[in-house]
Amino acid sequence: MNDFIGIDLGTSNCAIARVGETGHPETLSITQAIAANGIGEKSLLPSAIYLPAGGEFPDGGPQLPWIANRANQILGVFARERGALQPDRLVSSAKSWLCHPHADRRGPILPWGSQTVDQKLSPLDASRDLLRSEEHT
Repeated sequence: MNDFIGIDLGTSNCAIARVGETGHPETLSITQAIAANGIGEKSLLPSAIYLPAGGEFPDGGPQLPWIANRANQILGVFARERGALQPDRLVSSAKSWLCHPHADRRGPILPWGSQTVDQKLSPLDASRDLLRSEEHT
């Protein structure tokens, strides 16, 4: 029997599961930022991307290697926690913007209404980055 993989790109959280030879689903862990300078694994990935200010993390903060081209992003539990303190730098619910009739899915609009972020993300880019993190479990 082959393994089957299922990915849930959720508005609040993302998850990935596998069904193998046993026929029973198994939730897989997703590598993510869990602290200011730590990477870990959790069964859910909050659909949150934090865009830190320059110099906000003197040691560079948690670095997720697969988004090296976007080194100024933090994904996961810590992104959601830090974003609660700095909501102007938090991209959340990017999936819901993909089908918004008056939003440009490919345009850099997130975090919505932010005046402090130098480079915003499109809903498509944010969703892709969340999915990309799931492929590296």
